Amino acid sequence: MFPIRRRTPAQRPTPCVAVAAVTAALLLPGAGRAQEPGDPPAAPQGRLAVGGDLSASIAPEDEYYFNYTDYELNQLRLVTGGLGASFRVASWITATAELRFENADHLWMSALYARIRPAASVPFDIQVGRVPPVFGAFARRRYGSDNPLISTPLAYQSLTTLRYDAVPPNADSLLAVRGRGWSVPYPNGGDGPDYAVGVPLVASSRWDTGVLASYADGRLEATIGLTQGSLSHPVVRDDNDGKQLVGRLVWHPSPALALGVSAARGEYLDESAAYGLPVPAQAGGPWVQRAVGVDVEASAGHWVARAEVIVSRWRVPVVEAPEVDSPLGAVASTLEVRYRVRPSWYLAVRGDHMALSDVTGTLYAGVPTAWDAPVSRVEAGGGYSLTRQLRLKLVYQHDWRVGRRGLSEGFVAGQIALWF
Repeated sequence: MFPIRRRTPAQRPTPCVAVAAVTAALLLPGAGRAQEPGDPPAAPQGRLAVGGDLSASIAPEDEYYFNYTDYELNQLRLVTGGLGASFRVASWITATAELRFENADHLWMSALYARIRPAASVPFDIQVGRVPPVFGAFARRRYGSDNPLISTPLAYQSLTTLRYDAVPPNADSLLAVRGRGWSVPYPNGGDGPDYAVGVPLVASSRWDTGVLASYADGRLEATIGLTQGSLSHPVVRDDNDGKQLVGRLVWHPSPALALGVSAARGEYLDESAAYGLPVPAQAGGPWVQRAVGVDVEASAGHWVARAEVIVSRWRVPVVEAPEVDSPLGAVASTLEVRYRVRPSWYLAVRGDHMALSDVTGTLYAGVPTAWDAPVSRVEAGGGYSLTRQLRLKLVYQHDWRVGRRGLSEGFVAGQIALWF
């Protein structure tokens, strides 16, 4: 077991705070329907609407950290939930906030923004604050109600060996930690290695801070945003004097088909990690993450199919030999199919794979090798709705990681999910 740098006590609220938040979520009257991320809870009448969700998952220990998240938690052994509220200040402005928790030691304000609609007759609005995600399809879905399985696709959860707060000195130091995104040792201003989790391609559990402009007329949805962080490292406060430009376009040629494309560019290294590094060439720009994604959703009868591919590239500093072949690339692909057997229950399966670009060092006999360990996952199972807002899920998940230690692991996991 390797040590991991934990967050300070000030960032970890006591269990009673999280329990109080859940209790409030379950007891507050006037709850509206469950919402997609970015949509404030809606009520037919009145200025205030409240909505929330709560889910609890159980599974065996994950010995090889396949389901570890950037909040240092196993996603298959997690109690998570949130309480959101929307207040219509005036006909043209709505304020939205959401409080979320994970287990009993992490409570945070996941959303806090104002939605401004300049003209009621034009489907255009501006959002300012800690805003909903723009990039990709999965990040915009409600986890409990619109995820037929329990895990999150690899692009949105699997931790790489890149960090936002430290850099690999050379190619050998990168290759030496392949497949260990849950505990990555890199120098960080001290005498010895500093252990911390790596970043995913897209950090879907946290929202970024900035401004979004959106247009949606039923057949076409377009969103562009300027935020403080990057896809792999969203922030509340700017930590590197950089910004991210992100956009998404979705076309609905018919009610049964949606085609989406996303793109983003943002600086991911924080100021402390970038301090003292060689100045990047102007042609290449600063230490940025660039990503593009395409996705499709199609439905017919009892069937719903979703597919998504995300390509990400990170520019990394060249510190010493053997040099890292920058930029480092990753491609994550997902295919998900759901079949509703009866109105109350369904079956679903999802396949994921994440591939990485090669680097060349002295390890692995100097042969070009993927800079991180490729990962594959298959998850299959089903769900049964006790009521319209209460669902039970049971799945089997199997993961494979290719690296110096070829590893695979399977789990049976269950979840109860509630939303309102």
